[in-house]
Amino acid sequence: MKPFLGKNFKSIAVVLTMAILFFSCKDNYKRAGQEKIPLVYPIGIAEDFTAKYTEATQKVETEDSVGTRVVAILKSPLLKDYTNLEFPYQTLPNSLLIDVFNENGGRFRTVQIDVDMIQQVGLVITGSCHAVIRCD
Repeated sequence: MKPFLGKNFKSIAVVLTMAILFFSCKDNYKRAGQEKIPLVYPIGIAEDFTAKYTEATQKVETEDSVGTRVVAILKSPLLKDYTNLEFPYQTLPNSLLIDVFNENGGRFRTVQIDVDMIQQVGLVITGSCHAVIRCD
Protein backbone atom coordinates (compact mmCIF):
# COMPACT_ATOMS: atom_id res chain seq x y z
CA MET A 1 0.00 0.00 0.00
CA LYS A 2 1.10 3.48 -0.78
CA PRO A 3 1.30 6.04 1.94
CA PHE A 4 -1.92 8.07 2.20
CA LEU A 5 -0.24 11.12 3.74
CA GLY A 6 2.22 11.75 0.85
CA LYS A 7 -0.50 11.96 -1.80
CA ASN A 8 -2.67 14.26 0.29
CA PHE A 9 0.28 16.42 1.25
CA LYS A 10 1.08 17.18 -2.39
CA SER A 11 -2.57 17.96 -3.14
CA ILE A 12 -2.87 20.23 -0.09
CA ALA A 13 0.38 21.99 -1.02
CA VAL A 14 -0.83 22.60 -4.58
CA VAL A 15 -4.22 23.91 -3.38
CA LEU A 16 -2.63 26.23 -0.79
CA THR A 17 -0.10 27.54 -3.32
CA MET A 18 -2.84 28.30 -5.84
CA ALA A 19 -4.95 29.99 -3.14
CA ILE A 20 -2.01 32.17 -2.08
CA LEU A 21 -1.30 33.15 -5.67
CA PHE A 22 -4.97 33.84 -6.35
CA PHE A 23 -5.49 36.06 -3.28
CA SER A 24 -2.15 37.86 -3.60
CA CYS A 25 -3.04 39.31 -7.01
CA LYS A 26 -4.89 42.57 -6.49
CA ASP A 27 -6.63 44.51 -9.24
CA ASN A 28 -5.08 48.01 -9.18
CA TYR A 29 -6.27 48.99 -12.66
CA LYS A 30 -7.91 52.38 -12.13
CA ARG A 31 -7.15 53.97 -15.53
CA ALA A 32 -10.16 52.57 -17.29
CA GLY A 33 -11.11 54.83 -20.17
CA GLN A 34 -8.00 57.03 -20.05
CA GLU A 35 -6.37 55.24 -22.97
CA LYS A 36 -9.08 56.37 -25.34
CA ILE A 37 -8.32 59.64 -27.12
CA PRO A 38 -10.89 62.18 -25.92
CA LEU A 39 -13.19 63.67 -28.51
CA VAL A 40 -12.69 67.42 -28.80
CA TYR A 41 -15.76 69.52 -29.56
CA PRO A 42 -15.83 73.32 -29.68
CA ILE A 43 -17.83 75.09 -26.98
CA GLY A 44 -19.20 77.41 -29.65
CA ILE A 45 -19.15 78.12 -33.37
CA ALA A 46 -19.68 81.62 -34.77
CA GLU A 47 -20.46 82.25 -38.42
CA ASP A 48 -19.92 85.64 -40.10
CA PHE A 49 -18.87 87.31 -36.86
CA THR A 50 -17.65 90.87 -36.27
CA ALA A 51 -15.72 91.88 -33.15
CA LYS A 52 -15.03 95.54 -32.35
CA TYR A 53 -12.15 96.57 -30.10
CA THR A 54 -12.65 99.96 -28.49
CA GLU A 55 -10.74 102.17 -26.06
CA ALA A 56 -11.68 105.18 -23.96
CA THR A 57 -10.85 108.61 -25.37
CA GLN A 58 -9.95 109.97 -21.91
CA LYS A 59 -8.56 108.53 -18.69
CA VAL A 60 -11.38 106.81 -16.82
CA GLU A 61 -11.75 107.26 -13.07
CA THR A 62 -14.04 105.12 -10.96
CA GLU A 63 -17.66 105.18 -12.17
CA ASP A 64 -16.93 107.78 -14.85
CA SER A 65 -18.62 107.78 -18.22
CA VAL A 66 -16.46 108.81 -21.16
CA GLY A 67 -16.63 108.34 -24.91
CA THR A 68 -14.90 105.54 -26.73
CA ARG A 69 -13.37 105.11 -30.15
CA VAL A 70 -13.07 102.05 -32.33
CA VAL A 71 -9.49 100.78 -32.52
CA ALA A 72 -9.98 97.68 -34.68
CA ILE A 73 -12.71 95.58 -36.25
CA LEU A 74 -12.16 91.83 -36.73
CA LYS A 75 -14.27 89.93 -39.27
CA SER A 76 -14.25 86.26 -40.24
CA PRO A 77 -16.71 83.86 -41.85
CA LEU A 78 -16.13 81.15 -39.21
CA LEU A 79 -14.75 80.93 -35.65
CA LYS A 80 -14.53 77.77 -33.55
CA ASP A 81 -14.13 78.33 -29.81
CA TYR A 82 -12.23 75.70 -27.79
CA THR A 83 -11.85 77.72 -24.57
CA ASN A 84 -13.39 74.88 -22.55
CA LEU A 85 -10.20 72.79 -22.85
CA GLU A 86 -7.10 72.74 -20.66
CA PHE A 87 -5.25 74.78 -23.33
CA PRO A 88 -7.89 77.35 -24.38
CA TYR A 89 -7.74 78.52 -27.97
CA GLN A 90 -9.88 79.59 -30.92
CA THR A 91 -9.49 78.49 -34.52
CA LEU A 92 -10.23 80.46 -37.65
CA PRO A 93 -10.33 77.93 -40.52
CA ASN A 94 -10.90 80.75 -43.02
CA SER A 95 -9.13 84.10 -43.16
CA LEU A 96 -9.40 86.93 -40.62
CA LEU A 97 -9.92 90.50 -41.84
CA ILE A 98 -8.68 93.23 -39.46
CA ASP A 99 -9.53 96.91 -40.02
CA VAL A 100 -7.30 99.15 -37.91
CA PHE A 101 -8.39 102.77 -37.27
CA ASN A 102 -6.28 105.80 -36.40
CA GLU A 103 -6.99 108.25 -33.58
CA ASN A 104 -9.20 110.41 -35.81
CA GLY A 105 -11.51 107.51 -36.61
CA GLY A 106 -10.31 107.01 -40.17
CA ARG A 107 -9.37 103.59 -41.46
CA PHE A 108 -5.61 103.25 -41.15
CA ARG A 109 -4.91 99.72 -42.40
CA THR A 110 -6.72 96.63 -43.55
CA VAL A 111 -4.97 93.34 -42.83
CA GLN A 112 -6.11 89.97 -44.12
CA ILE A 113 -4.54 86.99 -42.34
CA ASP A 114 -4.84 83.25 -42.81
CA VAL A 115 -4.68 82.09 -39.19
CA ASP A 116 -4.47 78.63 -37.64
CA MET A 117 -5.33 79.50 -34.06
CA ILE A 118 -5.61 82.37 -31.60
CA GLN A 119 -4.64 81.69 -28.02
CA GLN A 120 -7.19 82.92 -25.47
CA VAL A 121 -4.68 84.93 -23.39
CA GLY A 122 -4.35 88.13 -25.38
CA LEU A 123 -4.25 88.15 -29.16
CA VAL A 124 -1.37 85.77 -29.82
CA ILE A 125 -1.56 84.45 -33.36
CA THR A 126 0.31 81.18 -33.71
CA GLY A 127 0.80 78.75 -36.53
CA SER A 128 1.35 79.46 -40.17
CA CYS A 129 0.18 82.94 -41.11
CA HIS A 130 -0.03 84.64 -44.48
CA ALA A 131 -0.84 88.36 -44.33
CA VAL A 132 -1.93 90.78 -47.04
CA ILE A 133 -1.74 94.41 -45.91
CA ARG A 134 -3.62 97.14 -47.75
CA CYS A 135 -3.38 100.85 -46.90
CA ASP A 136 -6.58 102.75 -47.55
